[in-house]
Amino acid sequence: MNPLSILLLGLLPLAALAAPAAQSCIIPLFITNTLGDEFSILLHNPSKPAVHNQALTYKRGSGYYSPGIYPSAPIWNTTLTNGNLALDDKRGTAFIVIPKDRPQFRRIRFEKKVKTPAKYEALYQCINGKGQRVIRPAGDDAGQGML
Repeated sequence: MNPLSILLLGLLPLAALAAPAAQSCIIPLFITNTLGDEFSILLHNPSKPAVHNQALTYKRGSGYYSPGIYPSAPIWNTTLTNGNLALDDKRGTAFIVIPKDRPQFRRIRFEKKVKTPAKYEALYQCINGKGQRVIRPAGDDAGQGML
């Protein structure tokens, strides 16, 4: 099975989804919390060329995996099932870390035993004239799961 590339985005303004006539591509207007295939994650941030369209890699810590742009770290496939974002081979489920001393610097971490996983959803968005599947934080986690 060929892994797909998925873009990880922050919360999108609703106006971006409500104006398909102004876009140069046609996209399905549905949101799902489960994707049937494994995928790798590409970061989408044109204002930061150093990370824009870079594949997310994972660095192992003591019992967890941190996502980022690490040159020598592996690119692992990811799954989205019932809103849970998980690394392949059951390496861990995503949750949001909020540092006590700097709550504005939230990040994602993957661990095997997560009490409260972060929730994500997949949808289509028109990016550079092409329909792309994107992953974004969902529900109570909206706006919190930024990398």
